[in-house]
Amino acid sequence: MLRYTRYLLLALAATGVLCAQDMQPGFGFVTSIRGSVEVRNPEGKKLTLGLHESHSFDGLTLKTKKDGTLFLVLSNGVAIALAENTHIEIQTFRQIPFGPKSDSLKYEPTISDLQIHLIKGTMGLSCDHISPLSNLKIAMNSGYLRVHSTTSVLSINPLGMNISAYEGTLTFYYPDGKEREFIAHPQSVRISEQSAARGIVTESGTVDEKEAIARRLADAVSYARKRVIYRGVHGQAEPQALLLVSDEYLEQEPARPYSFKSSQLP
Repeated sequence: MLRYTRYLLLALAATGVLCAQDMQPGFGFVTSIRGSVEVRNPEGKKLTLGLHESHSFDGLTLKTKKDGTLFLVLSNGVAIALAENTHIEIQTFRQIPFGPKSDSLKYEPTISDLQIHLIKGTMGLSCDHISPLSNLKIAMNSGYLRVHSTTSVLSINPLGMNISAYEGTLTFYYPDGKEREFIAHPQSVRISEQSAARGIVTESGTVDEKEAIARRLADAVSYARKRVIYRGVHGQAEPQALLLVSDEYLEQEPARPYSFKSSQLP
């Protein structure tokens, strides 16, 4: 009991130190962008996202149209995929500045505060080992999700909210703030506005492997997360995004622009 008390006090002290540090805007790296994608800053001004470029995403509004898709890897290690006809607001994305050893694919590099509002459409989400000191919250039309480690597909349509966990777990909090729902792989749930007000699930089952579009989106956002790593740069506030090369690319036969023949040699 004494050992647990000491650990708890140390954890609380560490939390206070971390919260006292100034956070800076978080960044995101565009791994794929196709079709019509509209981006606006908090003042409503249109912005342009470039493929394989890093941008600050704190406060941005993102909309894809009928032919639009967007894949991002954020500087806290969270990957986001927007399917067509999807609208989200990144209400807050801030994190503690990177240190010299902050880069990692396995753990979150620094403590962060990421709050996203899924307004309509379908979003893929993938993250691994988000720090317990961080805040990762996905607001939906009736309640919100808390996330630490998952690959999932979230959608809002006329029938309500659909949450499918392909990896890991999520926690859904009902609007009353008291009731909650644990959603773990391979679970898939649908929650209507009426059932959310009552604190119950409308429908629950397992992820439908026949739902090819959702499965592909989950696989794609999980792959995107493993393609990018952020690392701190000495003397710079903005971390550097590095696009990692896949094993398949490294294993392919090298292209040879020319060859030597024995008859050409002296």
